[in-house]
Amino acid sequence: MLSRSRQDYLKALYELAPGGEPAATSHLARRLGVSAPSVTNMLTRLSSERLVSHTPRGGARLQTAGPYEISRNPVYAGLLVAGAAVAVLRRRPEPLVAFAALAAVLHVKSGVEEARLRDRFGDEYAVYAARTPRLIGLPRPVAVRPAISSLLGDDAG
Repeated sequence: MLSRSRQDYLKALYELAPGGEPAATSHLARRLGVSAPSVTNMLTRLSSERLVSHTPRGGARLQTAGPYEISRNPVYAGLLVAGAAVAVLRRRPEPLVAFAALAAVLHVKSGVEEARLRDRFGDEYAVYAARTPRLIGLPRPVAVRPAISSLLGDDAG
């Protein structure tokens, strides 16, 4: 038995595209009165259950500039820094336990998200992950290609 929510999505999809043609996420979101990310999440679930065919929009780009140059997960890094500060300043064991739980959850969550990014962006993400720390740290050097080495005057390349 499908949940009420799944039934609503399937009915709205049929109403928007009765012939099975693609329906825009934004149109489905408007029809159901929900956010576009909620629609994407539900379509991913319905697709995994083989109830719909869902192809994510191809226009997404991997963000590697700004704070993403020093951390693959800058928001999580900020949460951990703030959580560590609160845990230390409180001087009690409970905040330390909460901080440890937060760190464990973010570690697992970032692993799941990175697996999806590897699937979606392939080699581009692999290169980015090789040079950029997951949370906090200094960017790692990447190998300079021989053609660039010769331009820089490095005879070893």
